[in-house]
Amino acid sequence: MALDLLERKSLMKLNEVVDVLRVSASTIKKKAATGEIPCVKIGRARLFRPEDIYRFIAAHTRTLEVPL
Repeated sequence: MALDLLERKSLMKLNEVVDVLRVSASTIKKKAATGEIPCVKIGRARLFRPEDIYRFIAAHTRTLEVPL
């Protein structure tokens, strides 16, 4: 369901990004304020492009090496 939000919206609301990333709204707001997650701010609302969320996920994805 959360990934469906990424595919069907041109802009996502903060609560939708919370659903996708499964972190708190305050964490996303902090990362948006520092530019780590790009956003558009209109009044108090922060809107996010799905492709920016995909990039954020990709940039923070790492593979764990399993010792043999």
